[in-house]
Amino acid sequence: MSGAVKGKRREKSEGRVLLSGNEAFARGAYEAGVVLASAYPGTPSSEILLNEAGYKEIIADWAANEKTAFEIGIGSAMAGARTMISMKQPGVSVCLDALLNWSHTGTPGGFVLVACDDPGQHSSQTEDDTRMYAKLARVPCLDPSDSMEAKEFVGEALALSEKFDTLTIVRSTTRVSHSKTIVDLYPRTEYPIKGFERNPNKYVVVPGRAILRETEVIKRLAALKEYVETSPLNQVEWNSKEVGVITSGVAYYHAKHVLPEASFLKLGISFPLPEKMIKDFASKVKRLVVIEETRPFFEEELKIMGIYDFVGMDSFRVQGELDPDIIRAGLKKAGVPMEQPEPTVIKTAEAPPRPPVMCPGCPHRGIFLAFKKLDANVFSDIGCYTLAFAPPINALHTAICMGASIGNAVGMAKVHGTDKPIIAALGDGTFVHSGMTPLYDAVYTQTNITIVILDNRITAMTGGQPAAESGFRANGSPTVVVDLEALVRGIGIKFVKHVDPYDIKACMDVLKEAIAFEGPAVVLTNRPCALMPKKIKDKPYMVIEDKCTGCGVCMSCGCPAIGLSDQVAKKSKKGEKARTIDPTLCTGCSVCAQLCAVHAIELMEK
Repeated sequence: MSGAVKGKRREKSEGRVLLSGNEAFARGAYEAGVVLASAYPGTPSSEILLNEAGYKEIIADWAANEKTAFEIGIGSAMAGARTMISMKQPGVSVCLDALLNWSHTGTPGGFVLVACDDPGQHSSQTEDDTRMYAKLARVPCLDPSDSMEAKEFVGEALALSEKFDTLTIVRSTTRVSHSKTIVDLYPRTEYPIKGFERNPNKYVVVPGRAILRETEVIKRLAALKEYVETSPLNQVEWNSKEVGVITSGVAYYHAKHVLPEASFLKLGISFPLPEKMIKDFASKVKRLVVIEETRPFFEEELKIMGIYDFVGMDSFRVQGELDPDIIRAGLKKAGVPMEQPEPTVIKTAEAPPRPPVMCPGCPHRGIFLAFKKLDANVFSDIGCYTLAFAPPINALHTAICMGASIGNAVGMAKVHGTDKPIIAALGDGTFVHSGMTPLYDAVYTQTNITIVILDNRITAMTGGQPAAESGFRANGSPTVVVDLEALVRGIGIKFVKHVDPYDIKACMDVLKEAIAFEGPAVVLTNRPCALMPKKIKDKPYMVIEDKCTGCGVCMSCGCPAIGLSDQVAKKSKKGEKARTIDPTLCTGCSVCAQLCAVHAIELMEK
């Protein structure tokens, strides 16, 4: 257990377990009396709500998007219920409108936002830093280093929220969320739901009243700055004063590994910063080092305080994650003394690179091959289908952000930027997230584009969470099924057709009809994800060696089940090797068989 929660008086532990950071956040919500949890899935945050849904005391549901999740949380907190919202870093920008206004009104019930940053962009389009959002909103931001702190900081954040009438952010990173450390478990503490009290002066955000709330925000920030100077979440660890390190989050452990003899100022609260504590610490060490992920946030704050003489991010890296090796190299570059000898690294053989690919039987594969045959300009969104941009499919040309595909397509069509067919392709979950409003715009302007909604009934790329049209809630209980066809017809779409994405010819026919239609047209593909809720497997296909020419057309679908045989194809004219299908991977989708001009791919007899 790290120093930021050490010494806190608690009742006897119910036991010690190994938890990931995300599991610990959920446990923290349970122990701290959270009543409602809402989230939108996205790595590295997805497991938080999944685990919250396992506690019967917490009402936990996936929301249509991060802004909706946040606004649901506002309603809960207005009723005086302790509330926790979770999302990955780009989701914070999605809910920013609600976040900034809620930061002004204040919250009667404890409200914590767990935002999971992704240094190194393992699964994100951008490398954002949530601390900057906290500063923009002028709300406190906590920065746990391990699973125990992840759990404890939820309770600390809720207490701060209620004490200072503010939402509180807890910032995680990929390594904190997904690494496992020992956690002490404690019983749940219940907090009464106070009930909603009408207060238009506080909750109606119009300019005349918002000015008064701005004054309260300024006062609150001043009070928070006083509080953080003595908060036990910010701790000084005095050792040798030759080197002093200011750090937070998982970077604390990396730095501690490299500089065990140094003194540390570990900032459990990364905004607002304890200025007096920092200045005192800096004045007592010979060399000051600032180690942080992802942006030079502490560095900039130190410079505002008038502290300029320190080793900072430029010595380490300005992009990506930190690790002990990177920190060691940066300290060496900056001439910082290190007592610990550099370890001897024995290099082992590296595994060959394995680029992400669509799974065998993925229902997106067939429809994207149809796009390619039509030579369409395809505007896409964020999801498994984004992988269609890569070889060998190469059938997707843009993917900017959630919900962008339809708006991008409308913009391109309006200026006649291409003479090729314009298709917007997005998943069912993404459509519900942020695709409906640009679809309305396409209807309003009667723009000639084709919108393909890839309905696989699940939010697949983030781990298979139930989407709004799946018929299930986060805890597995059944609910109503959102009818996507009724939804798009209700917006005003006149052309709506369904197609089986495994049938390439049918896809081509429906797409040609949609492209020829005057006005926006919607095509719905209907196949469940090949892996959810369990792997769907029909009778596998096989390559008939006597027919195979070795042309390789079957491999153009990018299916991992198809590979090269050791034998030369019997019908080959140039000595190409035959193709083979791994029956343990093949799901029997038939897409490769449809591509084979010589009919060398057939269903296995047994």
